[in-house]
Amino acid sequence: MSCTVPTSSALRALALEYKSLQEEPVEGFRVKLLGEDNLFEWEVAIFGPPDTLYQGGYFKDIHFKYATTTT
Repeated sequence: MSCTVPTSSALRALALEYKSLQEEPVEGFRVKLLGEDNLFEWEVAIFGPPDTLYQGGYFKDIHFKYATTTT
């Protein structure tokens, strides 16, 4: 049987990760929530690093599934 309600441990893990990224941003990335009430939908912008084929690139539309339910 699966539950469609996000687990509290998933919410807690995402909240901690998001807070960490806001306090100490990673060079070449920008992270924000799509909606303030949903920790499962983030917008992550990745900027192409210098001296690579991706230099000057801006990569925004990448989707990853995160486990939101228990089974």
